[in-house]
Amino acid sequence: METTRLLPPRRLPLQDSRVLSLTLGAAGPMTANALGYFGAEVVHVESRMRPDGHRGGNDPNAWDKTPFFVKIHRNFQSATINFNTKSGLDLVKQLVQVSDVVIENFSLGVLPRLGLDYPNIRKIRPDIVMAGLRGYGSTGPWASYASWGPNLGAMLGMSYLWNYPDAETPTAEARSQHPDFLSGVCGAFAVMAALIHRRKTGEGQWIDLSQAEVGSMTLAPIFLDTLVNHRESRPRGNRHWGSGLQGVYPCAGEDQWCAISIETEAQWNAFCEALGRPDWARGVTLTMVASSPARQAEIERGVRRWTQSLTKYDVMARLQSCKIPAAAVQDVEDEVKRDPQYRSRNFFVEMEELEMGKVAAERLPILLSKTPGSFRTSTPFFGEHTRVVCQALLGKDDGQFTELQAEKALY
Repeated sequence: METTRLLPPRRLPLQDSRVLSLTLGAAGPMTANALGYFGAEVVHVESRMRPDGHRGGNDPNAWDKTPFFVKIHRNFQSATINFNTKSGLDLVKQLVQVSDVVIENFSLGVLPRLGLDYPNIRKIRPDIVMAGLRGYGSTGPWASYASWGPNLGAMLGMSYLWNYPDAETPTAEARSQHPDFLSGVCGAFAVMAALIHRRKTGEGQWIDLSQAEVGSMTLAPIFLDTLVNHRESRPRGNRHWGSGLQGVYPCAGEDQWCAISIETEAQWNAFCEALGRPDWARGVTLTMVASSPARQAEIERGVRRWTQSLTKYDVMARLQSCKIPAAAVQDVEDEVKRDPQYRSRNFFVEMEELEMGKVAAERLPILLSKTPGSFRTSTPFFGEHTRVVCQALLGKDDGQFTELQAEKALY
C-alpha cells in the first residue's frame, strides 16, 4: 500500500473555484467531495446546534474519528457557524458573496425562512451556481418529506427486489446507500455543467436534484420489463433472469462464499466436467435446468457440497480456468489486503488522519492522465478552520472574531 502525499501533483482544473457546503449526511458532502478532489476549495459550514449524524451526532468524542464522515470530507475546511444568530447568518451570506458554488441539502422550506434560498442568494451573488439535493426534489407532493438512504431504497423498490423469492419478511436495509452516493456523483456532474455554462455566458443557475429520481435510473430495466412486457419483477435472491444457473455458494471456512453464474450451454457442460459430474449434462440442457425448479434445487445441493470442500479462491480459480464466470465474495480485509487488482493499480493508499492515525483510504477511482485528482488535506477537526475562514476569507480582525465568539455566532 502506497503512502499518499497531501499535495496536488500539478495545477488542478477547479483550483480557482470555491464551494460553500451547507450539507449534512452523504449526498451533499459527496458532491462537494468530488469537486474538492479536483482542486475546488470547499468551505464546510457546521454547527454544534445540529451536529452531523455521520460525524457522531451529539457525541463530541466521535466528531473527529467517525469513519463514514472521514471518508467523504477530505479536502474540506470546517467552520462552525450558528445560523440561529443574526451575526452567524450574516457570515453565511458573506461566504456566499465570495463563493462560486453553494451546495445544500436542507429540508424544503428551511433556507427560504433564513433568506438563503436561490432567489435571495442571487441578490448576493448573481452568477452563483446553487445545487439543492433533496430526497424527492424541490417540487411535487413529496418534496417536503425528510429522507434517508434506507427509506429511499424502500420507496424505490430496491429493498423489495434485493430479497429472496420465498422470504416471509422484507429484507433488511442495505448497508451502502446507493441513492446517496449516486446523487453525489450526479450532483458534481451537474455543478460542472453549470460552471461551464457560466464560463460561456456569465450566468449562474439553480440545480434541483432528486435522490429518488437518481436512484430510479438504476431500475430502468425493471421499469421497461413492466411497461413493455407487462411482467411484474419479483425478488430473485442471488439468481439473475439472464442466467440458467446462478447463485452464491458456501465455501470452506466461516462465512466464506463464491458467486457462480452459468449463462451458456458451453459453460454448463464445462461446469459439470469441472465438478466431476458429467452425468448432470447427459441429455439435460441448461434451459431444462432453468425451467425445472426441482432439478435446479437438486443440482444446487450438489454444487454446495463441492464448493464447501474448497476455499472461495480455489473455486474461483478452477471455474475461471474453464471460462466460467465465478468470483470470491470478498470482505473488507480481502479487498484491502489481498485483492491483486486493487494492489496492481494502487487503489488503496495510506492516509494520516488527525485523530485516527494511519488509515487505508481508497484513492479517487478516476484516473486522468493530465489532471489527476488528489487528497490535499485530511478530514478537518470540527470547526478547525473557523478562524481562518473568518479572518483570511472574510477579513475579520481579532476583535471582530472575539465578538462573534461572544455572540455564539461561531458555535
